[in-house]
Amino acid sequence: MRQNFLAMMTGIACWLAAGTASADIPSLYGQADNVWDAQISPTGRYVALGCSPTGWPSICVYDMQSPGEPRLLQGSEETRLLNFYWASDKHIISNSATFTSLKMLERPQEYEFRRALSFDVTTGELTMLLTNVGLYLDTTNVVSTCSAKPDKILMQLTVRPTEDAQTGSRIRAVKSGIRSQQYEVDLASGRGKALKFRNASIAGTLVDKNCDPLVNIIYNDQRGEFALETAKDNRRFFELRNAPVWPMDVIGMSDDSKSVIVRVDHGDLYGLHTIRISDGEIAPIVIDGEEIGNLGVMRDEDRGTIYGFAYEDDLVGHMYTDPTLISLQAELEEIFQKEVRIRSMSRDRSMMTISAESAGKPIEYFLYDADSSEISPLGSIAPHLPEDAASSVSPFAYKARDGLEIPAYLTLPPGKSKSDGPFPVIVMPHGGPESRDNATFDWWPQAYAKAGYAVIQPNFRGSSGYGPAFRDAGFGEFGGKMIDDIIDAASWAAAEGLSKEGGACVVGASYGGYAALMSGLNSSGEVSCVIAVSPVTDIFGHMASYQTDAAGYQYWARYVGGDKFSAPEMRRSVTPAARTSEYSVPVMIFHGKSDSVVQVSQSRNFAKAWGTRSGLTFIEMNGQDHYLRSTTARKEILSESLNFLEANHPGRR
Repeated sequence: MRQNFLAMMTGIACWLAAGTASADIPSLYGQADNVWDAQISPTGRYVALGCSPTGWPSICVYDMQSPGEPRLLQGSEETRLLNFYWASDKHIISNSATFTSLKMLERPQEYEFRRALSFDVTTGELTMLLTNVGLYLDTTNVVSTCSAKPDKILMQLTVRPTEDAQTGSRIRAVKSGIRSQQYEVDLASGRGKALKFRNASIAGTLVDKNCDPLVNIIYNDQRGEFALETAKDNRRFFELRNAPVWPMDVIGMSDDSKSVIVRVDHGDLYGLHTIRISDGEIAPIVIDGEEIGNLGVMRDEDRGTIYGFAYEDDLVGHMYTDPTLISLQAELEEIFQKEVRIRSMSRDRSMMTISAESAGKPIEYFLYDADSSEISPLGSIAPHLPEDAASSVSPFAYKARDGLEIPAYLTLPPGKSKSDGPFPVIVMPHGGPESRDNATFDWWPQAYAKAGYAVIQPNFRGSSGYGPAFRDAGFGEFGGKMIDDIIDAASWAAAEGLSKEGGACVVGASYGGYAALMSGLNSSGEVSCVIAVSPVTDIFGHMASYQTDAAGYQYWARYVGGDKFSAPEMRRSVTPAARTSEYSVPVMIFHGKSDSVVQVSQSRNFAKAWGTRSGLTFIEMNGQDHYLRSTTARKEILSESLNFLEANHPGRR
């Protein structure tokens, strides 16, 4: 078996690396991620890799007892695969998205349907789950994989109680109140069996290995009520009032089953906490005498235990609580001299998938055999890139105009240092806005660096990862100080002698696209051009899809600021689509026609308001969604934007 296993590893590397790109920048940097995840099956027999053999995220499954080409679950323009995980020894669940138009009484309307797919790796059969419950927009919520029932999973639908009167379907209108229903779903047939009906406002349930309910999660966004109760006798042991925005994620049970572990963001409560079931006492999780804050959690679903926490610094790191894993991580990091993360483990922990990463370099994936201490390569995000094609990414900080320190990352052309400047500068604000950039390899800024640009990625106020005070500093500053922070990055580059004369071009996607458009309006010569991908151009139009008492609306309202709603001029000040006549710099906009996160109408309305005057380039991308994961989307954006930059903000090749 060992020879077969090693031969399979060689086969994986050759099969996935087939068809590498030519040396031009869009082809070299615009390929979809070659390997984007690696998961070992519970028995350790199969390895599932996120792959992209045809330019769309797909899943390749290898049988380590039978070398050869993989079982392939192919993603496409019509069905986009979002993620995957093992539900049993032979079934993988992949969440998928399909964008389609439904004929309503008045006119066709476009929807994104999200579905959970069950893929049998032994037969290659693909089954859509919960097909027998009616028409819902999202049927991907898996509560538990029910390790005691290997061919069953527990799924949940959480909906508003009022049906859409136009369609008469189960596409739910946005009304107050929440109701959930759980189903035991057969992985082979996809059919769900409804379990005991639950009262309204039960938004979720924690279950044990047998999928028997333990704790109910109560939430009513209209009343701002959040609570936890025991499922057996409906005893409410914890309650929050005045919580219009979802206040905490309920992660699971503690090892002793006496407490619930939550990630909370409400009032003075922030980060990972335990809530004791007996009396509702809430307390922060403390490791080595310190509260660990708002970290991700790594959970062993089969054992029902938490074995570590994920944190984001310059790179995403893992911090383990299991002594064996602590020792293993130290050993592997000594070998690789890189940040090492355990991605998945077999049930007996004899086989693992791991990743190794350093700043600015493509993530690499490996298989680790604990019995033999053997490490075998599985693949890389970008194996086609020469070693010298990936630029280093360095953290730094600069002062905003009001004195707040803004953390950021700088990517220079390959092999260059600041002393080789000045460079033409691109400032790339991230999306979210409650997100952050780090030093991980990113195809987009890396491509611009190869074209001769210095790329600055500012984590402006309002970003996550720097504590609640820094995040909260963005509330009410959606089109204000958050934008100033981005323009101030260009000013810093000029003051440092890093940038050439003429200002910086601001490039971003989603909120980053909005920030780029606003930077083109708010600057005083620091911005030379704007490239916006899937931007929000009218935040009030975007928010109109939410009921005003819904959690999503309240989330955006915190960032926009209540005063911006009070007068037309205040609304206009943060709305690029209402200010198109003010642009004096060239603007390029891309938008995917299948984007369900920010509707393409946001960009169409901006272009319509712009009119026939010159200065705007608007490109609609057929079949593309919000996330730019396909080769087609990435190459089109790089090819067109590099031409735009060369005309308006030339690079230095």
